[in-house]
Amino acid sequence: MMRTMNHTQPRMLYVMPERKKEKQIVDLCRDLGILPREIKEGEESRAVGVLAGTIPPELEPKPEKQAPGGYRLPELLVFCGLEDGLLDRFLAEYRQRKIEPTGLKAVMTPHNLFWPVYELAEELRQEQAAMQMARRSREGQ
Repeated sequence: MMRTMNHTQPRMLYVMPERKKEKQIVDLCRDLGILPREIKEGEESRAVGVLAGTIPPELEPKPEKQAPGGYRLPELLVFCGLEDGLLDRFLAEYRQRKIEPTGLKAVMTPHNLFWPVYELAEELRQEQAAMQMARRSREGQ
């Protein structure tokens, strides 16, 4: 049986290079009872669940591959353990406070819990590019 750490407080992992926007997002998290946690340089190959405090570090799988040398994580928000409409409240309040949009957002799931954070970011980038291409092709018809 897999042992996980039971954190009841909802969390949000983030990469936010622009400090003003980071402060706005951290303030919003605190107002809603969400614990913000910055993903620091050098943590791009760490598992999402370990960074979120859901998986004990000793159970972190060794990544099959490391983030490429010089890789920098893009601006990113990863929501962990938000229940009962809290994600909807966060997104509504985010818009209401007129915080600049963040292109890459994800929810931690059993599927991506053990993924290195850079693989999650790259998957999100690919999905975003595919959606933009589909939108362009629909508009071009």
